[in-house]
Amino acid sequence: MATLYSYPLGTPLRSDLIIGTKLALPTNDNLPITQNYSIGSILDLVVGATGAQSLQQVTNIDQVSGVSISTNNVKFSGQFLDSAGTVGTVDQILTSNATGNLIWSAADAGGTVTSVAVTHAGNAFTATIGNVATVNPSVDITMNGGVTQYIDGAGNLTLLSTLPDTNTTYSLASGETSIITLTAASPSGTSAVTLAGAGITSVVGTGDVITITSTEADTLQTVCTRGNSTSTAINMTGSGASGYLYVAGNSASANPTNVQGMAFAYNNSGGSRENELFFNPGSVTAAANDGYYFAIINEYLDSAAGDARVTDSLVKLYGSGELELVGATPTIRNNVWRMPTTAAPNTGYYLSKAAATIDLEWTAPTWTQENVTISAVQLSALNSSPITLLGTPGVGKAYFVNQAFFWFEAGGVVYDFPGIIEVINLGIASKSITAGDLNSASSSLVATTLNSMRDVANLPVTLANPGANPTQGDGVLYISISYQVKTLGPTIQAG
Repeated sequence: MATLYSYPLGTPLRSDLIIGTKLALPTNDNLPITQNYSIGSILDLVVGATGAQSLQQVTNIDQVSGVSISTNNVKFSGQFLDSAGTVGTVDQILTSNATGNLIWSAADAGGTVTSVAVTHAGNAFTATIGNVATVNPSVDITMNGGVTQYIDGAGNLTLLSTLPDTNTTYSLASGETSIITLTAASPSGTSAVTLAGAGITSVVGTGDVITITSTEADTLQTVCTRGNSTSTAINMTGSGASGYLYVAGNSASANPTNVQGMAFAYNNSGGSRENELFFNPGSVTAAANDGYYFAIINEYLDSAAGDARVTDSLVKLYGSGELELVGATPTIRNNVWRMPTTAAPNTGYYLSKAAATIDLEWTAPTWTQENVTISAVQLSALNSSPITLLGTPGVGKAYFVNQAFFWFEAGGVVYDFPGIIEVINLGIASKSITAGDLNSASSSLVATTLNSMRDVANLPVTLANPGANPTQGDGVLYISISYQVKTLGPTIQAG
């Protein structure tokens, strides 16, 4: 082998070869072998064994006191610590301290003030700027003037002597209000006050309190603010909207507290927004209150009687809740009907619509109709068990039966009644149906007028069979009776 230094130097390529020895593995007894290895295979072996190194791994190898990195951009992930190993807070920046270490510090929000100016009106004070060359300048105010001056609305110093003289009496110009001039800090009597202006009659001073009495005309609003009662009538004059008395407010579940008279309330329920009128007769018993009333009264001047005043009570609403019409011709009406103004002539009369008018009129009572069904079982036992068609009408009353209809519906078996059937019993047998009417295989209708009225006071109307009961039959009898109830007396009336 030649001497090593006799070989020239060159730039290695990944394909260049290096002589090496391949050792036997511990698992076999092979002998070492001399082999060639490419430079690229050696580099790949290093990368595969340790991996590509990071910046952190590189800096950890043979650290020195200072590291210099030259690059276009530097990007960090994770936390950034200062020289003390701390993490900064929001809006902090890294700055160098006196020892040259980087530490977290608060960012300076401002810079150096280079110019500050002040402007103001008036001569009451002087303003200047201090600490101009620092970041914390100040505005320095120097007050001017003395104890004999005050600052007016324009910001100027004005002598107190220019204020109105305390002993001067002023006359009011058109549109001005009354003037009260005080001669002392704490007036103690009328001598301390000078008055000017119509309507003020007296002044009483006690300490710092001055009471002024005036005869100036009051408005309703000013009266209401000083009291809540009056013994004088309130007159509303004018036309249109000025001709009405308006009561506004929101009582919201607070009833008026008047012990007598009337009161108005709005939304007393606290939600329904109703308008209510309260009338209070005073401290009375419940029984007495029922007899007191709220009235609607019509009052007018009768031009036909020399403008004589006429007062006509129209409606009375009593404490008991009863509504009474008390006008000259009291009635209730709407666009559809109108009540009569007279009482019913007799008991039992009813209201009906009059022809070609909206008036209701009293009409005599009509006949009442009663329908009764008599079954086959009842017909078969009619001799022993009579049927009540109309119960007793009552003491002092009697039935007036006008007409009766009998519809016999034949069945499959014919009856064998031995005699007549008493259809109506008004103390006596009024009418009857013959046995032939019922002992038939055909249905039939019988109409009869009932006119016997003897011995009928408070007696029922019945159906009876004076003979023997039938032994067979299954037909049904339907009865319709028209009647009125009469009240007995000097004048027999319906009802």
